[in-house]
Amino acid sequence: AEVEAAEAALAAAEAEIVAIEAEGTTAHDGHDHAAEENGVVHAAEVQEKAPTVAIAPGVNLKLAPAGGEYDYTVVFECSNGRIVIQVESELAPLAAKQFKKAIEAGVYNEARFFRVVPGFMVQFGIPAKPALAAEWRNKTIMDDPVKISNKRGTVTFATSGKNSRTSQMFINFADRNAFLDSQGFSPFGHVIQGMEVADAIFSGYGESPQQGLVQSQGNAYLNKQFPKLDYIKKAFIVKPGEAIPAPAKAEAVAPTE
Repeated sequence: AEVEAAEAALAAAEAEIVAIEAEGTTAHDGHDHAAEENGVVHAAEVQEKAPTVAIAPGVNLKLAPAGGEYDYTVVFECSNGRIVIQVESELAPLAAKQFKKAIEAGVYNEARFFRVVPGFMVQFGIPAKPALAAEWRNKTIMDDPVKISNKRGTVTFATSGKNSRTSQMFINFADRNAFLDSQGFSPFGHVIQGMEVADAIFSGYGESPQQGLVQSQGNAYLNKQFPKLDYIKKAFIVKPGEAIPAPAKAEAVAPTE
């Protein structure tokens, strides 16, 4: 039954993408969806590349992986655990640069995982504060060519059309998301720790949160209407080869009678 539900969710998501492409525009509520002409490549041209590092569930990385001059590691301290992403600039240089700027600006701190489709992906990246959201909504970048496939664990910017990437992105849950490759969605990194945390992000609200209201009202809207959403407490960068701080220990709760 769970597999059938995941299949249905993926089919619905694919249908939604196709419908929006047919319209050639973005939904009025501000959703970042797939659109045509995003640096389209043929599937045969997309290379396969495994993550630089693979960590077993429950194990914490102590050092950031080695990398190129412009590579870096990102740590998301989330409400349900830690997710670590290895960014490889050669995969999508413009995306890597944009992600770094957004983290340094605090875009992802307290940001909610507002769109979760089991078996497909989890989307996030609208800032918690409306003023910051408005600022970053206009910080668009050009497209990067697709160099690797949208397989499980890859991290990719969402788009609303050609050259429209800002701060929203998603983590792919399934290898079959490779259908996004030909639509111009270019991965720029991999989850190297905490994919089980990503899998466990609360998905009970599905795609119910309205992105237009998330943009205009921020967490005030989400906390009131969708209080169970998981979120990123803090996002920070670790340079290649440097130590990754251990996760903060959960505060002890005093026993009650």
